[in-house]
Amino acid sequence: MKYLNSVSARVLVGYIAVLSITIISAILVGILYVDAKQRTHTFINQTLPQITAIESVLSLTATLELSAYSLYGMTLENEDLSTVLDRYHTEITSPLRTLDPQVTAVLKTKLEQLLASVAQLQQVMSVSSVDWDVARDILATLST
Repeated sequence: MKYLNSVSARVLVGYIAVLSITIISAILVGILYVDAKQRTHTFINQTLPQITAIESVLSLTATLELSAYSLYGMTLENEDLSTVLDRYHTEITSPLRTLDPQVTAVLKTKLEQLLASVAQLQQVMSVSSVDWDVARDILATLST
């Protein structure tokens, strides 16, 4: 240990320790940067488009549900609801193609139930004497 008795040797050991810690820190920062970059890439290219597609489906579904309530409230005619349904069928296909197949399968089941309820409500509301209790029950199924 006679070698570490001089000041210059101690300074050199200190510089080597600082350099070693700096290199180790740089390597760790590089590894974390690559991981963060990969996660960001995954979020931007996979998760974000799916979130956007789900928001689009929810928006279209909310519009359809609101139109069904408008039909019940007699502020929308059956023909207008048919127009909304046609637009819904046209606009819903694009976001569904973006989604994961498992998510799409679940959503399609729910959307088919929604469309069946809306069609049933449209049928109930199209007769001359509307059964308001049945129509109200159908509306209750829309929100579930």
